[in-house]
Amino acid sequence: MVEGTALEKRQCRKVLASSNLALSAIFLNGYFMKKLFKVIVILVVIIVALLVVASVALRIYLPPEKAKALVLEHLSAQLKREVTVGSVSVGILSGLQMSDLKISESPTFAKGTFLSSDQFSLKVALAPLLFRKVVVRQIILKRPEVMITRYADGKTFNFSDLTATTTPTPPPSSSAAKGEDKSMPFLLLVSRAEIQKGAVHFNDRSAARQSAEISALDLKLNNVSLTTPFGVQTSLHLTSKGSELALSFAGEANLLEGAFKIKQASLVSQESKITVTGTVSGLKSLAPAVDLNVEIPQLNLANFKGFVAFPPELRVEGNFTGHADLSGDQKAMNFSARLDGTAAQIKYASAFIKPVKTSLVVSAAGVLRNLAELDIQNLKIVLNTFNLSGHGKIPNLKATAPAVVFHVESNAFAIEDLLVYAPGALPQGLTLQGKNQLSADISGTSASAQFAAKWDGTDLTITKADQFTKSPGQVLNFSIIGQTAGPNKIIIKNFTGKLLSNPIAGSGTYETKGTQAIVALEAKGTNWSMPDLAKVSPLLAPYHPTGTLSFDLRANGPTAAPQAVVQTQGDVAMADIKQENYEGKNLQLKWNLTQVTQDLSKVGGTASLKQGPGKIMNVDKLAAGSRAGKIALAPLDALSKLQQKGLLNQVNLPSLQSIPFDSIVGEDVLNSGIVTVKTFTLNGQALSIQDHGTVGLAGAQPLNMNVVMQLAPGSVGGTLGGLINDENGRPTLKFNVTGSVANPQVKLDVQEAGKRAVQQAGQQILKNPNVQNAVDGLLKGIFH
Repeated sequence: MVEGTALEKRQCRKVLASSNLALSAIFLNGYFMKKLFKVIVILVVIIVALLVVASVALRIYLPPEKAKALVLEHLSAQLKREVTVGSVSVGILSGLQMSDLKISESPTFAKGTFLSSDQFSLKVALAPLLFRKVVVRQIILKRPEVMITRYADGKTFNFSDLTATTTPTPPPSSSAAKGEDKSMPFLLLVSRAEIQKGAVHFNDRSAARQSAEISALDLKLNNVSLTTPFGVQTSLHLTSKGSELALSFAGEANLLEGAFKIKQASLVSQESKITVTGTVSGLKSLAPAVDLNVEIPQLNLANFKGFVAFPPELRVEGNFTGHADLSGDQKAMNFSARLDGTAAQIKYASAFIKPVKTSLVVSAAGVLRNLAELDIQNLKIVLNTFNLSGHGKIPNLKATAPAVVFHVESNAFAIEDLLVYAPGALPQGLTLQGKNQLSADISGTSASAQFAAKWDGTDLTITKADQFTKSPGQVLNFSIIGQTAGPNKIIIKNFTGKLLSNPIAGSGTYETKGTQAIVALEAKGTNWSMPDLAKVSPLLAPYHPTGTLSFDLRANGPTAAPQAVVQTQGDVAMADIKQENYEGKNLQLKWNLTQVTQDLSKVGGTASLKQGPGKIMNVDKLAAGSRAGKIALAPLDALSKLQQKGLLNQVNLPSLQSIPFDSIVGEDVLNSGIVTVKTFTLNGQALSIQDHGTVGLAGAQPLNMNVVMQLAPGSVGGTLGGLINDENGRPTLKFNVTGSVANPQVKLDVQEAGKRAVQQAGQQILKNPNVQNAVDGLLKGIFH
């Protein structure tokens, strides 16, 4: 066995050789592992030593005092302002540390402090620099405080000198311009960047007076990279004029793609809240784009009074809700928005009051093109049953005074549903009910704009006591064309309207000066149909008038009491009239008057009157009831006043306040408020009057009238009756009235009575001067 075969011997040698190799490998591996561990330990020791040496070197070659001096020198030179710092240190591991940093207003601290911060910390990883990679472990700015001032011009700030630069940007090298720089670019990564409890004080010295305070400003950036997305978080409190807002933001930035994702942004003020989500992309291109959604779960405008200036007459209480969408780029930005104010109460002085729970919805959609042209394709305002829709453009948003081209139109809405929001809008006693519709176009700027509007009230019911009643279906429309001249003046170039078949046209201006409104108006109506007027006038309707009238009205002055002047013509007939102070048949009136004013002091022209049988029940009230009545009845009114003053008491006259008659005929010429009575004849069985002369309608109302009055036969008997009776036995009186209505002077015409006395008593008796004087004295005594 020991001597085995040659084959067995060879196999044994192979096994032993393999065993030797395995043992050798095990031995060698253990050896090298020990060596590698030693190498690693040595490298660590070397690195630590280098760090220690570097730290010692930094301490030796860049001690805190020298670092502080370098920081102060560099910042002061760059900012051209004074800079102070509490301490500065630089360490391999600790990085750059600064405390109590302060930067002055320009140029020194004598002007104040612009920026201060309790601490600034910057730590940079060293090893990645070998691979052209900048890794900032942290940037922390604690309690920074900035004072920003906007000066009186509204354009200059206390940091304007920092943003202006005269250092030219160096041109790119030829190799860079040709794209030949093939070196590896630097990569930047900021692990942590924070601003902690910052504050900004904004002092606005401009006319806007929008001073504000930002406090509790926190900003966090995590894993900032030039190539991959990183997180952004910020929050702050904003205070202005007693109002406070809390803003918060969380999102993700991608610097490589130039994009920003807004995960959640919110604005909160008391119970108000607005949130925004969406994306902003293409920030590195020439056409950045947005896709944003804005939700308004609750909005109370009163919470923002410190940030937004509202008119002092406007009061808004309660909450709005709504949402908005915005998408596109600067070439075409599409938008849509909706705001619901049903839960809000709105008051504008006493002109508009919207109560809570009344529906109010405003919506709009359109496109913003090139950040310069706003195209509003659909605007809609819903207030209860009132719907107003519109569309238009603002083609030059960047202009100082942008122009507007806009069209609006309403639905056929119930006027009473809208009037409930405008108490006091209608004159007392006037009521409107039913549907109407309006439309308008406007174009121009705030300095000068053109407008045109139409209103259709055909389906309205309009009443004004017993003066005016319009039924549905009777035509009533109005249109206007004009322009604005500055913020306080409206020029009405032309307006037209129609009431049934009767047209009206005119022009005018409306201007405010301080607290006063001034109007200048011209309005003209031609050949108005009296039958159509009777359809809307309860006073005229029972008399079935025929004929036409025309007028030309001019009014100027304060809207509270404008001075009006009217020129008017008319030819009117009424078959049967019966009212409180007058009744009669077959009335015919014709007039052509100019300069008709409130007091009739300038009136001129002609007027005529024809009347069949009738009765005047009260001359004073009838004459005082209208300017036309005062002009037509001026002679009779004057005689009535004479009787009331007792100047005709010696004659047995019937009351001139109640006069039955068979007919009246009058013809007058007027000039500067004076009526020249060419003919006035009242024929009646109890009393007939004929007069001519002049009567004043205004002021002292001067009188110069010649009157012939005939009484009923037998009403004056005795000797006097024999003297004044005419051939028909009717006592006839002739007298002249001068002076004024307030102080009339009556003079009897005794010539005719004297002649009759001569015939009765004989020539001999009358030759006696004493007798003649006695007769004259008797007659005069009757009438004075």
